[in-house]
Amino acid sequence: MSFTNWEQRNTPAVFPYRKCAALIVEKGTLKPGDQVICDLGGPQGVRMQHYEENLFNFRLAITRDGLPVGYAGDAAMKVTGGALRKLRVAAPGIVGLGETFPLEVVPLDEWVSLARDHRGLRLRIVSGRVTGGAFRYEDDLMHYVARDLRADEEGVLRIVVEADEGRARGVSNPIWVRRRPERRVYYGELHQHTYLHDGRGVFEELYLYGRRVGLLDFAAVTPHHMPMSVTGPSFHLGDKRWPSENWPALAKATKLMNGWEGLVTILGYEYSVGTEAGGHHNIYYGADEAPSTMQLDPSDPMAPIAKMLKTLRLAQVPTLVIPHIGGGPPDWSHAPDLRVERLFEVASVHGVFEESWQKHLEAGLRQGVIAAGDTHTTSMGIAYPGLNFVMSNGLAGVYSVSKSRRDIWDALNQRRTFACSGNQRALLEFELNGEPMGGEISSRLTPQAEIRARVSGTAAILRFELLKNSRVIHALYPCRAGGKLLRVVWGDNLYQRRAAVGLREGQLRPETGRLRLREPVHLDQAFEYVLQDGTGIRWKTAAVSNDRDGFLVDISEAGGESLLFRLDDSDTLGLFEVKIPLAQLAREGWFHWRAPAQRPLRHAYMQ
Repeated sequence: MSFTNWEQRNTPAVFPYRKCAALIVEKGTLKPGDQVICDLGGPQGVRMQHYEENLFNFRLAITRDGLPVGYAGDAAMKVTGGALRKLRVAAPGIVGLGETFPLEVVPLDEWVSLARDHRGLRLRIVSGRVTGGAFRYEDDLMHYVARDLRADEEGVLRIVVEADEGRARGVSNPIWVRRRPERRVYYGELHQHTYLHDGRGVFEELYLYGRRVGLLDFAAVTPHHMPMSVTGPSFHLGDKRWPSENWPALAKATKLMNGWEGLVTILGYEYSVGTEAGGHHNIYYGADEAPSTMQLDPSDPMAPIAKMLKTLRLAQVPTLVIPHIGGGPPDWSHAPDLRVERLFEVASVHGVFEESWQKHLEAGLRQGVIAAGDTHTTSMGIAYPGLNFVMSNGLAGVYSVSKSRRDIWDALNQRRTFACSGNQRALLEFELNGEPMGGEISSRLTPQAEIRARVSGTAAILRFELLKNSRVIHALYPCRAGGKLLRVVWGDNLYQRRAAVGLREGQLRPETGRLRLREPVHLDQAFEYVLQDGTGIRWKTAAVSNDRDGFLVDISEAGGESLLFRLDDSDTLGLFEVKIPLAQLAREGWFHWRAPAQRPLRHAYMQ
């Protein structure tokens, strides 16, 4: 039997899981001494989840009237990765001309977990203008590292690595080679959940995974504040709970892991209140130890954000407060504290939320951006989205003078940051009259603006947009042309539509002739697909919450006046049928269409 649970959360919830499979006793009763035997896949095993886990609890709970009333025990298991499918290759974002730098390679399975057959590979560099490349498997890191690379030409590098004569390969992030770099770029994940609520993994293990497989430069494990320090883990029998204080253990683990194999760790947690009280914000401390807001104000652990910000001042250590779209979206109308509200989490596994960030800017908050995970599995820094989420984790890019906690913290506080969605390590540089990103200059004393920007991506750059006061004032489209290869993408901005409930079917048809599918683009899930269907293309994807799914298609054999695009979202936004004029594609190289939902929607996060 195979069983896929498409629900986001089951009722009742069985700690530590938000989902479960139910076996209902329809006739008779179970009595003490009876046995219930569960055979998971027999001798060959079974595929249980898309991420590896050292301690998987196969838990049997007895429920009555929607509440757990007893537990029949756990079977402790280890979930391993699958067979090798790809290589994850990472190098520093900026290196000095002629200096030695490392190249790290992690063998992955199809779900981006560490491949179970990751040892004993023969790796070689097959492309990239570098010298060196003596790879060694490092036991502590559980992956391969070549520490002898050197680039002797300035410019942009991308290094291709191959395993076992083509068995698997991977391409590195873009690398800028500069003569004398003043700052370097580091990538981090600042939003990772744990077993204490609806996540997985314990503190130290998550940090280890983030460095070993996520290849993170800096990281923060951020449990929800109530299960961490007030109510205790979400484990209960009926209405009974076991309150506990886990903040000291998190501080101890974060301090212990700081500096391990070069990883910088930052102490923090997620402060989760409803939107009417200000929404979800992560709190970070620039110190090994600090009092939490729950300790500073134990009488009001769910205080509105404005009150929490005042309480946080009593901590007497450097702090940052970063809002995000999660279970409860942030509200931009609270009384702000500009000294700590320096950044906004603009992308995560939930989607991309630029509209919300613009609302915060319009309200007077001067926030730079990061992206993060809000990851609820053990896959810190490299999260496969699964049924609940729409894309891989994001990453925060920072410009820092070194990879130390003090300098990383200063870079975050100074907003020398940029956001990478989909776990892609792009490079971005932006200056206004010589002032780098995050800085402020006087418009009265600077009547003329000179802007310098540079970007290197992990794929072709499709669009640059320059915004002023939330409006696009300049745009570049380097990939637009009147050729015969068409990129088709679509999506909505209905925040927090889950992948499992956002799957929608669609098709693209020519009036006459045929289309030829080249390849899908931006598919995040194994259950999403784009297929050739006769003379046209059909698909089923979850392009929601500003995720953009699509494909490349050859239109050289298409006839008639238009391509016919159809997306069936009848139960939520509507049925959309659009004619894409071939003449405009040939003349201008693009076509764009947008429309409001065909039925009234009260969006909880947008105006």
